[in-house]
Amino acid sequence: MLPNAPIKNFRLPRFGENGYTQWMLQGGQGIYDSDEQVRVKEMALRIYSGDERMALELSMNSPKGTLRLQENRAYSEGSIEIVGANFKISGTGWEWSGETKEVVVKQDTIVKFTQGIAGAFVDAGEEETEGGVSETEIHSDRLVLRTTEEEYYFEFAGSVHAVSDQMDLKSGTLIALADAPEGRESSSVKATPSELDSISQIIARGDVIIIQGVKTVKADEAKFFPREQLANLLGAASVATTGAYLSGQTIRSQSGEIEIAGAEAAGRAQMILTETGGLGILGASALTSETIVLANTITMREQPTENHFLFRGSVEVMSGAVRMQSAGMTIISKKVDQSGTTKEEDSDFKVGDVKNIVADGGVRIEQSGQVATCEQVIFYPADERAVLTGDPKVTNGEAIVTGKMMELKPKLAIISGEADDPVVV
Repeated sequence: MLPNAPIKNFRLPRFGENGYTQWMLQGGQGIYDSDEQVRVKEMALRIYSGDERMALELSMNSPKGTLRLQENRAYSEGSIEIVGANFKISGTGWEWSGETKEVVVKQDTIVKFTQGIAGAFVDAGEEETEGGVSETEIHSDRLVLRTTEEEYYFEFAGSVHAVSDQMDLKSGTLIALADAPEGRESSSVKATPSELDSISQIIARGDVIIIQGVKTVKADEAKFFPREQLANLLGAASVATTGAYLSGQTIRSQSGEIEIAGAEAAGRAQMILTETGGLGILGASALTSETIVLANTITMREQPTENHFLFRGSVEVMSGAVRMQSAGMTIISKKVDQSGTTKEEDSDFKVGDVKNIVADGGVRIEQSGQVATCEQVIFYPADERAVLTGDPKVTNGEAIVTGKMMELKPKLAIISGEADDPVVV
C-alpha cells in the first residue's frame, strides 16, 4: 500500500501472539497514511475475544474512523453504531482501545437492551408488556463500555434517563452489567445466549427518581437485579403514591412487594396516609386530616382486591387528636375502581379507601385525656368506630373501666362483658 493512496473495499485483520484474531477492519475506502495510521470511510470494525473462544464481542460501524495501528486504537468525531451480544449502542464521537477493550462514546448515547428491568416493581404474576416482550432504553451524555471474558461493563454519565416498560428512571450516573457473548464452543452446546435475560445488575446513583404510573420512588442509590426481580434503594428512600407517602433509609422491592426500613442514625420508617385523621373515632370531620405512622419497617403488599400495609417494630400512630402505640399494625385498603383507567394505569399501586386498620401487641390509645389499652384493636374509619379486644381497659381521669370487649365511637365508649368477665368500673 502506498501512503495517501485510497484502497477500495478492503479488509485488514489483526492477530494476537497466540494466533487468534483480535479484530477485523473492513472499509469502503481506506487511506494508508503510514505504518502507524489508516483513515477509513464506511468503517466496519469487528472485535473478537482474541482467545480460543473466538467470540464476536462487538461490531462497530461508523461513517469514518482513524485507526492507529501500533497503538491498537481507533477514534472519530463522527457517529457510531455498536452491536453486542445483547444490546445496541448509538452516539456521536468515539474512541476505542484494543489494549484495554474499552469504548468511549462521547455524546448523545443511546443503549437498547432486549430486556426489561421493572420486574422489581411489578407483581410476578403480571406481564410487564403486551405479549411479554420487554426492553430497556438508556440515554446519557457519555458512555464507557468495557468488555471482559465474564461481562460487559457499561458506565453512563450525564443526564442519565432509562425507560423500561412502564418504568421511567433518572439519575446522575448509572452502571449496567450484562453477560458477555458465548464462544463458538459454548454456542455449539448451548443455544443462542438469552438476550431476554442478559442484564445481571444495574446501579443508579445520584438523585435517583423512578416513576411508574402514579408511583414515584426516590433514593440516593438504586441497585436492580433483574433476574431476581429485585431492587434495593439506599439513602433517603421514599415512595409517593395516590393517598400515601412512605419514607425511610432503605427500600427493598421484589416482584411488586415493597419494604421500607429506617435506621438508627437516619430515623424510623414513616408513612403519611391522607384522609384517615382520627382513625374514624373522632368523627367524619377528622377524616380530612393526615395519619402519620412510624415503625421499624413498613411493607406494601398488593392483593387481588386489596392493598396491604404492614408495620412492624414499635409502631407509633399520630392521627388527628389520637395517639397510638403497638407492636405491629396492618392497614387494609380497597383497590381503586379501575373500570375507567387506561391499561397503563392498571398496575399502579393506589391506596384507595381504607377498609380497616388492625393494631396488635401492647396497644395503647390516647385521645382527649382518655387512655385505652388492649392486645388488639380494629379501626373501621368509614364506620367511625374501633373494636378493642384482649383485656381492654379505659382510663378517664380517676375512672377505670374494664370488660370483655370495647367499642370506641366519636365521644363515646361502649364496654361489654360476660358472666365470667363482667364490666368493672
